[in-house]
Amino acid sequence: MDSERPAATIQDFSQGAIQAETGPLDAAIQGSGFFITQNANGNTLYTRDGTFQMDDKGNLTTATGEDVMGWTALNADAASTPVAPLAISRSLRAR
Repeated sequence: MDSERPAATIQDFSQGAIQAETGPLDAAIQGSGFFITQNANGNTLYTRDGTFQMDDKGNLTTATGEDVMGWTALNADAASTPVAPLAISRSLRAR
């Protein structure tokens, strides 16, 4: 009995062209690297898509709703803090 095999997955991490932003919270990565995100199930995901928005709690999210994660820099030492959802200051939300 023959079984069907899934198509191969191709991962292309090459640098694309940096494009002008279309949204006020959009970001780009030049060179190697990824944005760290977390889905509703608590799974850590990585993306190079910098199309971001703000949810109703003020958290920075991807276009598909995952929280964008980051470190809080304390005394310029962000590596010692745990990653957490990035929140936008209330003073910046009204702008």
